[in-house]
Amino acid sequence: MAKKAERLLTPVGMLAFDKNLFTPDEEKNKYASAIVLDKESDLKAIDAEIERLAKEKFGDDVEMDDIIKPYKEVTKKKQLEKSPFLKGKYVLNAKNGFEFPVVDRAAEEISRNDIKGGDQVRFSLSFYAWEFNGKEMVCANLLAVQKVADGEALFSKPTGKDFFSVIAENEEDDF
Repeated sequence: MAKKAERLLTPVGMLAFDKNLFTPDEEKNKYASAIVLDKESDLKAIDAEIERLAKEKFGDDVEMDDIIKPYKEVTKKKQLEKSPFLKGKYVLNAKNGFEFPVVDRAAEEISRNDIKGGDQVRFSLSFYAWEFNGKEMVCANLLAVQKVADGEALFSKPTGKDFFSVIAENEEDDF
């Protein structure tokens, strides 16, 4: 009998993007995000769950090096040039077809205005094994996100001050 999937917490890492935390992706209709983890992060529990699920789904003799995992080290030169903060890091991608809670340190729900790419977070995850187009993989199901601390914004949207100067109250309207 198959063991129920474990719920696991990631170590604290950096939220890579926040676009689909509160709004599903238009194409796949999935909520999703990614967390950037130091390579030194303790991923033993996650790796053990990935191995357990892979063996359960694909057999005890499955080659774990052939299994596509939900996290990987970024090694592509073009991606590292665009995002140098990823050098020497793992990126763990996770998604869900349903909304999930996004909470603060006190486990109280927060709004999209309270979290951004670059913040320090933890993910609550479950994993599942499946095969797609002949590829065996274990994927991460994103159950919840906890913001642990503010971080430096990875991406910033422009503000009005990026386009306009301040007009003083006593300035004439020369429009």
